[in-house]
Amino acid sequence: MKDIKKELRLYLQLKIQLETERDRMRELHALIVYGGTALSGMPGAKSWDKDKLGKATAKLVDLEHRHTETFKQLSERVARVETWYDSLPDSIYKSALYWHFIKGFSWPAVQRRLGNIKSSDALRVSVDYLIFTHQDSF
Repeated sequence: MKDIKKELRLYLQLKIQLETERDRMRELHALIVYGGTALSGMPGAKSWDKDKLGKATAKLVDLEHRHTETFKQLSERVARVETWYDSLPDSIYKSALYWHFIKGFSWPAVQRRLGNIKSSDALRVSVDYLIFTHQDSF
């Protein structure tokens, strides 16, 4: 259960980090395309390995590869949480889990949003029970 709750607590941070990585990937890709285009148009630039721009482009390609791996890992973690959430049975507790862990609302705010059905502590305990009973599918 600790792994699920840890991933749920990190979900919002992972989504933000994923967007940041996506932006970095776009920037790096643009730099690589620009660098390659600029290098190919330069007279006398016969070897990418022997000139400074070629080395810089190689570093950019390496950096893009590392960011691609980070992006892939983040995407897999986010998808795992989303797949697990989708597999839960529809209930008020699934909605509470969504509002607290995925949208970042506090437990009292979730309680108010769902119509004061239980105290915020009782709602939190019920969501913990939902997580506990469905931890095998994570």
